[in-house]
Amino acid sequence: MLPRNYVPPVVSILPRLARVEPRMEELCKKENKRVANVFEDLVGIAFEMLGYEVLKLGQGRGRRPDGIAFSRQDRYAIIYDAKSTKHEYELKWHSRQFVDYIQREKPMLMRQGMGLVFFAVVSGDFVEHQEREIKRIKRDSGVNALILLPADSLLLLIRKRLQDPYFSLGREGLLELLMDSGVLSRELIEDFFSK
Repeated sequence: MLPRNYVPPVVSILPRLARVEPRMEELCKKENKRVANVFEDLVGIAFEMLGYEVLKLGQGRGRRPDGIAFSRQDRYAIIYDAKSTKHEYELKWHSRQFVDYIQREKPMLMRQGMGLVFFAVVSGDFVEHQEREIKRIKRDSGVNALILLPADSLLLLIRKRLQDPYFSLGREGLLELLMDSGVLSRELIEDFFSK
């Protein structure tokens, strides 16, 4: 059977890295790399594949987020942090750190004309019912929305972009999905693109 998968191989392992699967640990170890660093790099590549301009900030640059994805034409940016873990990710593990990231980066983004600033945590799975922590981080940081982005949802977005010549990062496209805080599930994405 001919291949039907639109997801490029380089990012196809994102969900497995996000969940720190033993095979991914083995492969990374053979190349003297940490799973967390490989995951972080590939999340940046995934945002580039979606059409964003990406500024990578993590890995040895002090207390900074892993990167920022810009949609300059649509005047918004996504500050993102990639968290690989064998367990469901819980915001409270790093909430203070996330508020600091947003407070540090948001003024610069606003000066660059970004009218909207989002924060995304990319991981494998998320603990359910984190609404209170999401509200607290939004309140304390002033970010427009906080998105919990499962790695498999990120791959689905890439697939949608590659399949749809009219895929947009703007108001009629991905920006609309980003406006609501919480988990950006595969179901939400499929529902949005079926309209």
